[in-house]
Amino acid sequence: MHKKHEWTTDNYPRLRARDLIPGNWDDTPLVGRLTLGTDTIGTTSVTRDHVTITSNGMEEQIALAWTEQPYGARARFLCPQCGKRRDLLYVMEGHWRCRVCLNLAYRTSQASKERRHDLALAKIVHDLGGTEVETIAGMTIPPAKPRYMHWKTYNEVIARIDAHDAALLWLWLQPLAKAVRN
Repeated sequence: MHKKHEWTTDNYPRLRARDLIPGNWDDTPLVGRLTLGTDTIGTTSVTRDHVTITSNGMEEQIALAWTEQPYGARARFLCPQCGKRRDLLYVMEGHWRCRVCLNLAYRTSQASKERRHDLALAKIVHDLGGTEVETIAGMTIPPAKPRYMHWKTYNEVIARIDAHDAALLWLWLQPLAKAVRN
């Protein structure tokens, strides 16, 4: 059993490389505001080889690594602590680091199996345009097919919903099956 972390990635501000650096960038230095929700928490300055983040009077330079792609190049951060390429960095106590260096867990890794299935169903329903998961007798009622979606794709999504429903049913029935066997 994994040890439960107190800290999850949901609890800390994050910086995504692809949000900071446009795909069609022509190497001119970029300067911008670093926002968290509607609040400005600092400034950023981007050059070809690094990002400079200024926040709360502290300045930190983060190196960039570039990977050639079929249609241009992709920038990724080099974590200031471990030096590995990362798409996301999180800030804790004023320092930007990767999830591994900060010992952060994902929210779903903290959840029970039942809760993970519930979260997956909620995400699928949200992606289909629904607002909440509706059920009848433990089975999820999928939202109507969005008009932009192909029927084949919609049927695949329904199959995923059915798989989660079946897994949840099994999780609910396991204790009963064990009691009957004993």
